[in-house]
Amino acid sequence: MDKQDIYFICETNLDWDTYKQLNLINYKKAVRYSLASIILLMLTSAAAFIFNFLSAAYCCMLFIFVFLLIFINIRYKKNCELEQGRQKLSLGKDVVDRKYVFSNKIYVTSSCDLERSFEYALVERLYETKESYILVLSHNMAMVINKIDLKGTEGLDFKKFILDKCYEVKKRKFIKIDKSQKNFTRLTVLAFFISVVVLMLFFFLKTPENWRELGRNPQYSSSQQATTSDNSK
Repeated sequence: MDKQDIYFICETNLDWDTYKQLNLINYKKAVRYSLASIILLMLTSAAAFIFNFLSAAYCCMLFIFVFLLIFINIRYKKNCELEQGRQKLSLGKDVVDRKYVFSNKIYVTSSCDLERSFEYALVERLYETKESYILVLSHNMAMVINKIDLKGTEGLDFKKFILDKCYEVKKRKFIKIDKSQKNFTRLTVLAFFISVVVLMLFFFLKTPENWRELGRNPQYSSSQQATTSDNSK
């Protein structure tokens, strides 16, 4: 590989922080699906309240949805430890040295593997955090490029370079995912709030009906009449 062909070099580590960065992609996807689900549930709940068909089963379903979001959050938080555990089993190291060279292809070398090369056309999605750029290739393979370790040709911008080279990228931009985990937590709280409100509306609709049932109950009516008669005496 000719030095003149090298545009950027990044010498970094594959460790727990790397998997933490990658985990933000999962949160980004979860935010998108959760937001769509919450909007649908809000519309359904509003229709159920207006047309008076709220039920206890529907309220339980909302709380089950909240518990599902909590479970997903806990699961994602454990992903970093699980992934690093797999790395230690397969490679025997908690921290693996890795080097990315951006030339006519993307060359990847590590302390535990042979050099591999990838065409820029294989890059499908681009993400960005405060600490790194993340390039996701086909088959969900990802490259985490730490900004602080990135060195390149003077006057050449890495983001513009990647966008020019990776013509198969689905969205022509780097998607920011720094707040994905916080946004998912906020959506979980919002879903819980909606569940509580819908439950209150359910009881609000049922309470007048319960009072009417008591009024139509013969035993209650007779006791009420007896009490009224005693008071009149």
